[in-house]
Amino acid sequence: MVELTLAVTISMLVASGCLMLLNLHTFYMNEVSAFRFLRDEAPQVNSLVGQMVGKATSYRIHSSPAEAFAGAAAVNSGGEAVRLLFRNPSGMIEQSVIAFETVNGEGMLNYYRQKNGVWPAQEDWTITSQVSSVVFSDNSGVLLMELTGPEGEQITYSGTSQ
Repeated sequence: MVELTLAVTISMLVASGCLMLLNLHTFYMNEVSAFRFLRDEAPQVNSLVGQMVGKATSYRIHSSPAEAFAGAAAVNSGGEAVRLLFRNPSGMIEQSVIAFETVNGEGMLNYYRQKNGVWPAQEDWTITSQVSSVVFSDNSGVLLMELTGPEGEQITYSGTSQ
């Protein structure tokens, strides 16, 4: 009888230990997935935007995508779009716009490229669709892009043109 009681007690201790480990694992997996934007998406956004801004001859920050397409009312801070100018080896100038837009309640960072002097109605591609806001600024002579992720996490990138 003593051996049976001891065996049941040890089995219950092992089972409760396993349940605690399972609970701890579930908690950590939820924490890790909550910051998926910082882990997976943000480094890719940094790489793409950093390369584009680095290859640009100059840039202008605008309060809205519409102002960026029109090329009017450049600002130093609080912008939702940045207009990039590129000089090709042939000397021709190309332009593109990186713009934060809300589409169907989702925040998107979209890329537009001007073709034959005309801006497209649809974005050429979406850099990320997992942001709740993007703010461009240039208060210190360096382009800053502050991303706010879906869980409220914030990350700021900087870049300069040629």
